[in-house]
Amino acid sequence: MAVQVATIDSFQGAEKEVVLLATTLTRPSPFAADPLRLNVALTRARRHLLVLGSCNALLNTAPTFAAIIQRCKAGETAVAA
Repeated sequence: MAVQVATIDSFQGAEKEVVLLATTLTRPSPFAADPLRLNVALTRARRHLLVLGSCNALLNTAPTFAAIIQRCKAGETAVAA
């Protein structure tokens, strides 16, 4: 099985079985604030999506990430758009 390492933009229109999304956010970022680019990042996985990052940075940077984190903490298994 091949591993592909690339930016979010390069995955536009593609899907992978497993996606590891590594965020390096420590301050507000145009990427995290852009719902369209974030949508691409979060919808490329067919089966498994693992997001790695600073919970505090994600909570304080993007409302979408904040909503996802809150739902995960609440034990919800799916996030509605």
